[in-house]
Amino acid sequence: WSLLSGEPQIDAVIIQDSSIDVSLLPLPQQAPIPADLPLFLENAGRQLNSFAKQFAGERFRLFRFENIVISGAGLGRRSADPIHVDNLELRFRRNGALTVSSGLFTAISRIEMEAAWRKVAGEAAELDMRLKGINLREWVGDPAIEDGFAGSDSRIDIYARTGFSAEGAPLNPQLSISSADPGTLRLGRYARTQINQAQLNFRLLTDKNQIELDPSNFSAGNFSSRLIGGIRPVDAKAGYAGKLEFELIADPAVGAPTVVGEQSTPAAIRVGGSIDRNRKIVDLSEILVLSGFDRISGSASFGFEGPTPSIAAAAASDGMQMSAIKQLWPFFLAPPTRNWAMRNIVGGRISDIDLSARIPAGIVGRFIKGEKIAPGDLVLTADFSDVRMDTFGELPAIRNASGKIAVDGMTFTADLAGGEVYMPDDRIVRLTSGNFRVGDYGERPALAEVKVQGEGDARSLALIANSKPLLVADRLLVRPAQFSGKADVDVAASFRLKPGLTPEDVDWHVLLDTKGLASSEKMFGRSLAKADLLIEATPQQARITGNAVVDNVSTKLSLLQPLGKNAGPAESEFSAELDEKARKAMGINLAPVIRGVIRLSASQGGSKDGKQVVDLADAEIDLPWVGWTKGKGIPATASFVMKNADGQTRVSDFYLEGPGFSATGNMVFDKNGIVSADMPNVSLNDGDALSVTIKRKGNLYTVNAEGARFDARSLINMLIHEGGVGDVQANINAQVTASIGTVTGFADVKARNVSLSYGTAKGWFDNLTLRGNFASSGIVNILASTVDRKTTFNIESSDAGAALGMLDIYRRMRGGNLRARLDRTGGGPFSGP
Repeated sequence: WSLLSGEPQIDAVIIQDSSIDVSLLPLPQQAPIPADLPLFLENAGRQLNSFAKQFAGERFRLFRFENIVISGAGLGRRSADPIHVDNLELRFRRNGALTVSSGLFTAISRIEMEAAWRKVAGEAAELDMRLKGINLREWVGDPAIEDGFAGSDSRIDIYARTGFSAEGAPLNPQLSISSADPGTLRLGRYARTQINQAQLNFRLLTDKNQIELDPSNFSAGNFSSRLIGGIRPVDAKAGYAGKLEFELIADPAVGAPTVVGEQSTPAAIRVGGSIDRNRKIVDLSEILVLSGFDRISGSASFGFEGPTPSIAAAAASDGMQMSAIKQLWPFFLAPPTRNWAMRNIVGGRISDIDLSARIPAGIVGRFIKGEKIAPGDLVLTADFSDVRMDTFGELPAIRNASGKIAVDGMTFTADLAGGEVYMPDDRIVRLTSGNFRVGDYGERPALAEVKVQGEGDARSLALIANSKPLLVADRLLVRPAQFSGKADVDVAASFRLKPGLTPEDVDWHVLLDTKGLASSEKMFGRSLAKADLLIEATPQQARITGNAVVDNVSTKLSLLQPLGKNAGPAESEFSAELDEKARKAMGINLAPVIRGVIRLSASQGGSKDGKQVVDLADAEIDLPWVGWTKGKGIPATASFVMKNADGQTRVSDFYLEGPGFSATGNMVFDKNGIVSADMPNVSLNDGDALSVTIKRKGNLYTVNAEGARFDARSLINMLIHEGGVGDVQANINAQVTASIGTVTGFADVKARNVSLSYGTAKGWFDNLTLRGNFASSGIVNILASTVDRKTTFNIESSDAGAALGMLDIYRRMRGGNLRARLDRTGGGPFSGP
């Protein structure tokens, strides 16, 4: 360089603390793609050679930038954030080499650059350049943010090298792109994988204008492969600015085992097609996957005119090993379902695979915005066989599973046609059908639904139902090993497909349909046999309905047992037809009150005591102490709460009702019959108003009755005419006392202020004392005693007609005085003076 007429030499230029806005420069928005890469490199080499010669001629040695901020340089980045140059140095070496070194950074990347141009022999030269620390977030976005079609935080290094002949022709140009360390790649909304390692080696065949992918390595997630391939222009004149054709071969392509026991299955993949930049279309005209003797062939086309790519694809295969399918399953295709399959499916084979897709632009990668693949736009069908499948929780694995897989739009389903569950004791449960369904795999986290139906012995199915998170047996306080019989099971569950799934995350429903179920141990304090039950369990409750032999009694059951922390109260309903033998087997003796068949139904809610209802139409109700009996065939019902404790059956809230009679109160029974009763409201005939208490000590019943009104005709008939309660109650000794305001006898005669006392011995009349007043102001006194079955009655009354009519001895007398001594043996006729 010269200054005026002198010749001072400037050998260094240093620019510091400056800002450069390249957007003000007349630069094209996008650099054109060269049609002929060898020619492009040749021209670049000539420029570098000329530049180096100029530096050498002018003896220029250094050009340096320090602390420079460059703005407006988009370079294809998502954001044209400033580029900060710590130091950029362009230096001409004495050996004729031109070197560049730089340290620069952005908000995302910190990049080191080294480059050198040097002569190697005569006019021959070589150029090499290295860039380190480029973060792909500059161009594709943040993988942690669900925005955009793709995102990656991988850092890459780039190394480029080429030689130049003395004539300037490029010699063996090479480009290498490698990952600096593991990074994350996201495709779509949330399909992510880790880029473990990448080393891509490119080479330009200058005589063919063709880029070769030399042997390279790529590893992401559980997939790794060795790659080769190439790309070249279809039209030599248009070159790389026109349509391109390419080929990529992954051989071997290997996926790491995803579960214990699975083996890696090597495969080879070939993809060939074209890229049409003008039409914005990538065609994969040939997709071929080979694994052993198995193959999948297909084709696909991607359009890039919309906000996200459109996809058209088709593929088919006779079949392939499940391990190969899993290991080659792209991480971005239905990732929630893929992740579940990786963890829960082992072994087996997929066959009759058929795939078709015609997904419009703007759908893929925009599920978060509400876009969905329509039914029919993505359809995959396949059969599977000999698969081991884990469903959820700690339920035992399904083995030898077979069925069908289908994807339709946003829905994934796997229908189970059959399978087996092997139990620890070598028993086998046969699964007859099942279903795994993800209604919308674009939802995050996606909701999965599982249904499984099976059949087997009750013990094995109870063991399955007691797996976590179900724990049905534990919640019901029973052991699976105590059961025998047959059963069908239906398990349904729903849960979100997410890592770290806990039992509380699973909403489940279990149906057990038992046939001939029996328990070697008591359930709820009762023996159980010949049970045909439907057991329905959820995390909140278990409901048991059906028929069983409970404590040797045929019983219809309906039980509700709360299971969860916030579940409601327990409820139970059961019904049984109980004769005296059955009641005795259950430890219930209702003698001497009830004889014959009763139909019992019981309900319980909110407490340990159950409300029970008895149909007494076919039973006899006998209250011998008051001379009242309900015969068989007369409708009657009773309701009560019954509790068994300390060898006794306690009946509370007792309510008896029938045509013209009712009673309420509490009673206690033991194995020998009634122990005590407190009946505050008794009406054995219309108009009665009584309270009755009963206490038993040994074989003696002490009965006390009080009340305003009592129709005593049945009692008079028993005492005066029948001679006691008879052989049916032969073991009963009773002492009865009563104080009643108005007593109605035969002939509609009423006595007032009646006091009564009588006794029976071994069921037969023993003694009687009765005093009362008639409406006519007459009185009646009756004394009776029995010796050797001969009873003597002493009757006195100041109204003989009323007394004889009330006692149903003679009804055609009115008034008069009566004093009589009558004798009777057993239930025979009266005799006397």
